[in-house]
Amino acid sequence: MKILHRLFAGLALLLSLGAAAQEADNQAQLKQFMDSLHYREGTVAISGAHATVNLNSDFRFLDAHDAQRVLHDLWGNPPDEEVLGMLVPRAASLTDEDNSWVVVVTYSSDGHVADTDAGSIDYDKMLKEMKESEKEVNAEREKQGYPAVEK
Repeated sequence: MKILHRLFAGLALLLSLGAAAQEADNQAQLKQFMDSLHYREGTVAISGAHATVNLNSDFRFLDAHDAQRVLHDLWGNPPDEEVLGMLVPRAASLTDEDNSWVVVVTYSSDGHVADTDAGSIDYDKMLKEMKESEKEVNAEREKQGYPAVEK
């Protein structure tokens, strides 16, 4: 009986050491990923968006490549070639699941809506169409193995 107890204790120790080693490896990979990001500060031209942002000391910017890596590799979203960048607050870590947030920068060449045209838009219909489109996007995400954005 003592031999079985020692065997189980030894197995438990090996499993806990293996889990600790795996966790250490995961932390090392996460640190390597975070260290590979190239943050920009100050005045940043966003290629593809025809825009320039003047960041104060509370924000940093990641270009399209790094922003797409964060969204896909770190946060598990589908790849999105339309992402042009990301505004990242200094106060929240990208790895803090409860408090992280960013502003994802994309560009759409949709035109300007004149005030005279805005009065004739059926906003209820537009909202309904947007919700239907979101259902289609969620279905496609789930089809690709990603969770829905909204259920």
